Amino acid sequence: MKKIICFIFLLCSTSFAGKNEWNGMVFDYDDKYSLKMFTKDDNWFPPGTIVYGSFFGREAPSTKVFRDDMKGVIFIACDLDNAYVDRLNNTVIDGPRAPSKNYAVQNDLRDWEIDKDGKPVKLIDEEYWKALGYDVDVKDIPATPLTSISEIPKAAPLP
Repeated sequence: MKKIICFIFLLCSTSFAGKNEWNGMVFDYDDKYSLKMFTKDDNWFPPGTIVYGSFFGREAPSTKVFRDDMKGVIFIACDLDNAYVDRLNNTVIDGPRAPSKNYAVQNDLRDWEIDKDGKPVKLIDEEYWKALGYDVDVKDIPATPLTSISEIPKAAPLP
């Protein structure tokens, strides 16, 4: 009985590689780092690691979530929004919301995708806000912060 319990414990504690297909490519990924949520900001994975479907997104644009010495890691379909990845030394194969983007809350209290200079360019979930009848034009972001989302102007009615 003791041997069976030890075997089951060893079996459950071992990390197995998973296999998946993404955009026509079949790959093995590391179970230890894949399909997980990472919330600390000093992650490091060994060279050659394939990370699939994990979450690294942050609230602040270009947040450094990986150690500088991390090299040779492949990220497939991971949420890397607002997470800085050294793409010269690591590979990012973007997921369903490709490409990963930087965004920031603007004065209208909504998340906007930002360009390299930190200027808003496109409202995140634009279709959702349009469907609710709200304005989605970047030029209409107020100069001073709103105190409530209910203050966001409704879109002008169509003629």
